[in-house]
Amino acid sequence: MQSIYLTRLLMSYGILANMIQSSVNNDKRVAHRGGGSAKKPQGERKPECRIIAIGTHKGRHNRSLDRRLKGLREGDRVVLEYGGDYCKYNWAAIASNPDGYHESELSFGQFRETYTHAIAKIKSLGAQPVLLTLPTLLPQRFFDHISRNLNRGNLLQWLGGDVCALNRWQEQFNEEVLSLAAQHQLAVIDINNAFLQHNYMENCYRSDGMHPNSIGDAVIEELVANWNSRQN
Repeated sequence: MQSIYLTRLLMSYGILANMIQSSVNNDKRVAHRGGGSAKKPQGERKPECRIIAIGTHKGRHNRSLDRRLKGLREGDRVVLEYGGDYCKYNWAAIASNPDGYHESELSFGQFRETYTHAIAKIKSLGAQPVLLTLPTLLPQRFFDHISRNLNRGNLLQWLGGDVCALNRWQEQFNEEVLSLAAQHQLAVIDINNAFLQHNYMENCYRSDGMHPNSIGDAVIEELVANWNSRQN
């Protein structure tokens, strides 16, 4: 890869926090996605656990976060799931000029800022933020997705001839998640390890090789449910 920026980006930060590893169980009722409140059980109220998506969408992040946290109560747990926009470069520009200087559309600073804002918001409501690791990429499938109608040879040249450079790049963002968890003393649920151990892992992803499909979402939800049940 000819870009000095991406060469630095692919340097290892080192693991900064221990990940909480969980196995899948069948209790899907203790974790749910999106905004609003889960159905309240009769009698004493147990802490609610939500999975909410966050991401650096200009002008939308704050409104989206407020909507998804509506109805949150003190003691609830909120599991933050970052969307795939950390995987964005201007691939067309790179394909046209693989020897040029190209920056990611999302910097580490922006990535951390988005998480930090969400963590502070959740804590201000008396709830407990929890972080997820990022699911690994399927590098060949992701490369095939980003290189559609582009010069694949030039893209591969910029990647140093190895599509697995995409994974090493993505891992740097995962280590940012671990760093944030250590800084704020938050629990981390290791979905990345679960995906790697899942039989036929490729069946857990959409055609872009980055976003989990319904099977992948089910793996994540059950891991979160398993973690949450251990906290009660």
